[in-house]
Amino acid sequence: MRLPDVVYIDDNEFNRLMIQKNVSDHFNMHVLSSAKELYSLLENYVPRVLLLDLIMPDESGFDVLKNLRSQARYNRLVIIMLTARSSKRDMVRCFEAGANDYILKPPHYPELIARIHNLLRQRRTEEHMRLQNQVQTYETLLSGMTHEFNNIFSAFKLSLQMYEMKGPESFDSRIKELKKFMDRGIGLVKQLRAVGYSREKNLELIDLNSVLLKAVDDFRENSDLNQIEVNILIDENQTYSILGNEFQIDQVAQNLLSNSRHAIFSRGGFGRITVSLKFNIENSAIKLTVEDDGVGIPPEKLQELGNLFYTTKGSLGGQVLDSKYTGTGMGLTTCRRILLSHEAEMDIRSEHGKGTLVTITFPFTEA
Repeated sequence: MRLPDVVYIDDNEFNRLMIQKNVSDHFNMHVLSSAKELYSLLENYVPRVLLLDLIMPDESGFDVLKNLRSQARYNRLVIIMLTARSSKRDMVRCFEAGANDYILKPPHYPELIARIHNLLRQRRTEEHMRLQNQVQTYETLLSGMTHEFNNIFSAFKLSLQMYEMKGPESFDSRIKELKKFMDRGIGLVKQLRAVGYSREKNLELIDLNSVLLKAVDDFRENSDLNQIEVNILIDENQTYSILGNEFQIDQVAQNLLSNSRHAIFSRGGFGRITVSLKFNIENSAIKLTVEDDGVGIPPEKLQELGNLFYTTKGSLGGQVLDSKYTGTGMGLTTCRRILLSHEAEMDIRSEHGKGTLVTITFPFTEA
């Protein structure tokens, strides 16, 4: 059985015949007459390309487009709108909804075929890059974890050897250091689990305001701030509703606050952290900002932030364990993973020597 590379859906029989006649020599074609037939096909098989008519009687091509783009299963499906409507407004709506191309009927068939080939070539390139990134991430993970846990187990092995050679007195003097190694290992495991966090199916309606106020209070109570001032620019009487997970949002806040503290201590220990929360009326979004006047991040390092195991506090496995400020390179990766599951975006701006501004944009949810 030959599975179709390209599926064309149109309620007009003549259009279906013409497309099949002119395109089937280049791709294995399958034509359908309705959205219902398409959904039946997609239950068992996802083609590489979908040519989609915009106006159909049972369900419009635009609605089919939105439906497919709302499901992760069809992320790599190339969708081309093939329609007689030349409206710029329709074109913009389709591109905004996730269409890969918009072609007017009747098409110039060599151009249509060339566009399909080009979009498939782009998909192959994207897939190749995705696989390359996965391999690099795996190699970084393997290298980092091997180095890190080798240090931890070597410390315990050395301590046991000293115990065998010199008795319990030599072991007792190393207990404090071994506890640090143990805490380090437990912390790495927790971070790895957090990086692999997947979105819960039932997120709760939470007040971002109250979650952040509590996070800042906890940070003040549990952190050595010395001469660091933490300011909150949040209206305590205002409710900012989002669909989210309180524990995960708290984790994001604690990571960002901890990074700001480290940046200020790296510059000398005197500085200010400012947390603000505002509602953007234009796009119905909530903007959280965490700003510090710490050491800042050089441009060449800024573009690496968020990559797994990259840290400005020393590479994975290279930290001095008795230092108060070390990093695993998983904090911002964890933040991005959590924010992705909350459909939020994070932007980091920094000027070396002057400070850093982190902006997170959450979609607002009506209570």
